[in-house]
Amino acid sequence: MLLTLLSWLFPLAMLWAMLSDALTLEIPNTLSIGLVAGFLCLAMAAGADITHVAAHLGAGLAVLAVGAGLFFARIIGGGDAKLLAAASVWTGFETLPAFLFHMALAGGVLALCILIYRRMPLPAALAASPRWRRLHNPDAGVPYGIAIGLGGLLVFTSLPAFTN
Repeated sequence: MLLTLLSWLFPLAMLWAMLSDALTLEIPNTLSIGLVAGFLCLAMAAGADITHVAAHLGAGLAVLAVGAGLFFARIIGGGDAKLLAAASVWTGFETLPAFLFHMALAGGVLALCILIYRRMPLPAALAASPRWRRLHNPDAGVPYGIAIGLGGLLVFTSLPAFTN
């Protein structure tokens, strides 16, 4: 029962990240920290081998290093880099390629939809909302937490055995 409850932290966090980024263009640091802490609690509750846990943490650190580079190059946001790394702790190296593939596909569709939206005139009904105006601004970022979250949800059932 406890393992099942803990394993559901991942998809719930992915949904929270998607909603938060869609509404505010921000992903709270507490979400990324909570994801890593939740993974560690789940691993302990499941009696996971320390080398297995270390490998998952290594996947997160590797992705964080790449994400930091992309952040400093102004390619992705800091919240996106941290969320991507925290989600990678859950996937580990074994599920990481599938996660990144699904995330990239979702990100491509998301970016295309936002480009189309930004080329259209902003309807008056949406112009009253600061959220829709901000998203319509060509200088604003893309809420890539949506793509990260979708990628995570699509691989959730493939996560290592002790997380399901």
